[in-house]
Amino acid sequence: MNTTLPTPRDLPPHRQAEIRADLLRAAAGEQRRTRYAPIITGVAALGALAVIAVVLLVPTKRDTTPATPSLSSTTASTPLLSGTPSITPQHAPGSRPDPLIPGLPAEQRAAIEKGCGHSASQTGPVRLYNFVTDSAGQFALLYGDVAALTCTLGDADMPYNSGFSASPFMDWLTGPLSVDVQSSSVIAGRVDAQVAKVTYTNDNKTVDAVLANRTFVVRSTRQLPGAGTLQAYDANGRLLSTTSLNAQTGECYTTPDGVLIDPGGRDAPDPMACKTATPWR
Repeated sequence: MNTTLPTPRDLPPHRQAEIRADLLRAAAGEQRRTRYAPIITGVAALGALAVIAVVLLVPTKRDTTPATPSLSSTTASTPLLSGTPSITPQHAPGSRPDPLIPGLPAEQRAAIEKGCGHSASQTGPVRLYNFVTDSAGQFALLYGDVAALTCTLGDADMPYNSGFSASPFMDWLTGPLSVDVQSSSVIAGRVDAQVAKVTYTNDNKTVDAVLANRTFVVRSTRQLPGAGTLQAYDANGRLLSTTSLNAQTGECYTTPDGVLIDPGGRDAPDPMACKTATPWR
């Protein structure tokens, strides 16, 4: 095969004239279009940016299925924060005590339940179980399906100020006395039908808790230390239980069907070795 290029040669004069005329016409037409080129280019650039912006703003699809909390690892002192998955209550057989607050008008009680529940961002109903008036003002202890609310009342800027803890096991008691709330000023919880008196002792000083509707409240105008002991007594003065608030270990409890309610400060206790919780009623 012959790969030798042909010898270059000049174009005929008439062809050179034709090409020159075509170039002149093309140049004249390009000059007429040049003033529009920047506008067209700018629009095209904006279009390109718009496409990029849309792509960047479209979120990547991800799994939004909420995690299911482990019931066996949830205790009465576990806080329920706003936005966390809902807790499924583990109801005990029977019903809770029907709370009565003597001397408190029905409309005031309804206002407390509504105001304290709203302050704690509770979507379900809450009921007032204990109401205390002392030198620090008014205090309410309320219970919802899975929450215990401690609510201070009467502040001008915040008439209902609630804190709360949550557990799926609010219908169960871990012994004669169950502590649901422990803060710097309040210790509160539930008791069974035997309990007629609850005391709190710390630094050799003992105070009586306020009992109502099978609940108890220890409230102080000073900061409560993180230690201390709660003792529950029956109507005859017999000691039913002693709860050390700073104990690292204690008795573990399960429901009758073996679901762990309180590990008692232990790591993964054997449910078969735990005590059985009793219904709060």
